[in-house]
Amino acid sequence: MATEQETREKNATVAHRIDFGEHGFLKFQEGPRVEVGINGLFIADDKEPSVIPALIQHLKNLNSVLPSRETSLAITKLEECNMWLLERKRAREAAGVLGSYKAH
Repeated sequence: MATEQETREKNATVAHRIDFGEHGFLKFQEGPRVEVGINGLFIADDKEPSVIPALIQHLKNLNSVLPSRETSLAITKLEECNMWLLERKRAREAAGVLGSYKAH
């Protein structure tokens, strides 16, 4: 298992910004919020600005205009994805390692 410092160094090599050219970009949280504050989007979160809940809401809005089974299934899968990532957050919090580069 990697040390916290090794994980921190590896994370520093991960792109935390995805560019879409003329259409904009997404800037994800870089570093633990307890150390650096909130400096980007979260993938899934129940309090902070995050991507998956925004996608769910957008698909629900679209589905209210033109409903389809496929869109409903996509919403369900994104909700499940969000649930598992929130479960990971709860497990890290319970283990006392949320906001660190330590494994839970």
